Amino acid sequence: MWDDEQPLPPDQVPEEAHTYAEAIMAYQDHPVVRDYFHQITLCQVPMPDGGAMPFFVLEFRDGRDAVLVWNDGQGTWGVGAWQRLADADAVVQADVGYFQDRPAAPSFTAALQQLLQTKPLP
Repeated sequence: MWDDEQPLPPDQVPEEAHTYAEAIMAYQDHPVVRDYFHQITLCQVPMPDGGAMPFFVLEFRDGRDAVLVWNDGQGTWGVGAWQRLADADAVVQADVGYFQDRPAAPSFTAALQQLLQTKPLP
């Protein structure tokens, strides 16, 4: 589930989102970022207790295939499973299970490589 509010003014953007923006900017010439980066977005993951846990993720897309990438705040990156979206305007459906038991990448570069290696074939 995604937050569908309008973008925040720059002075109200949380530090976590700035961290993601800095990673994307630092790797803007990397083929995976250049070809597949879609957006930084606020994810509202439904929790088993009925609440939601908000956090930012990077969304990468290749046509209707999409995947989420996130940072744990300790320098380790997670790469979710690619999903086939119903259409180009669809959003990635992610619950707690999407983020659990994913292989950890020790750096953003390693996460980009992992993303590329798990990308579905056309």
